[in-house]
Amino acid sequence: MSDATPWKGKFKIYVRAFAPFKVFGNILPEPQGYHGDDRGYSNDENATARLHHIIEIDSPSNTIKNTRNLCSKTLRMRDSKGRTAMPERKLWKAGTIKSNKNYKRFHFTSHIYAGNPVPPRGVPKDIVPNIDIFTDITITQTKKLNGEVTLLVSGKLTGDNFPCTEVFITDAKGTSVFLGVGQLQYGVDKDIGPITELPGENTRPICTFNVNIPMDKDGNFYGDFSTHNKKYKTKPIQRTELTADEKERAAIRAEVIRRENQRPNLL
Repeated sequence: MSDATPWKGKFKIYVRAFAPFKVFGNILPEPQGYHGDDRGYSNDENATARLHHIIEIDSPSNTIKNTRNLCSKTLRMRDSKGRTAMPERKLWKAGTIKSNKNYKRFHFTSHIYAGNPVPPRGVPKDIVPNIDIFTDITITQTKKLNGEVTLLVSGKLTGDNFPCTEVFITDAKGTSVFLGVGQLQYGVDKDIGPITELPGENTRPICTFNVNIPMDKDGNFYGDFSTHNKKYKTKPIQRTELTADEKERAAIRAEVIRRENQRPNLL
């Protein structure tokens, strides 16, 4: 491969927050929980999630763009009509695109968030906390002396880290490689978690990654990634036990919401 050989490759990066539970978020005596995504980590592009963030990189045209932000339908228990949240992008910076004859580098940062479109009965929508995910990702293509081209994907995700998070990359043929996952933290309850973990724009560490992917002459991934992907296709641990301090903190937050709902509207 000569230095004049044009760069090839079109990629998509998927960042998703999903609820591995069958049901979660039931904080009141009567059943008012929500149907979760009821799945483990997945690189299925059509898998449901509470929040989807999709970025496309086109190496031949030197473009990087945030093509889609969406949420799967939210269904409350005993409610046959679900609603879909409209995620917002507070920050999107397709930072730098640098290249020379031996490498090409794309970098972007973003902040994507969305809230529950069907809050518990009596809870105003304007006090429902969002799921927040911050991304900082660099994609580097490198031409080796033997003519091979590799793709190095490095970066980190931060945010609420609730419920669970996953990030993977696909090539133009649909081959996917997991980059990292965020596990539900120890002691976080699946029902009280939305109250204890989501308020505020948290920047808790979710995952960091540095994955080197060989590419073929057409700019697609080359090799067997089944072993690499297999380790992420397990069910996330669903923590349910809270410490006494965490239970007290959750109870205080729940009481604040209850009192807020009872406050008379003076307008």
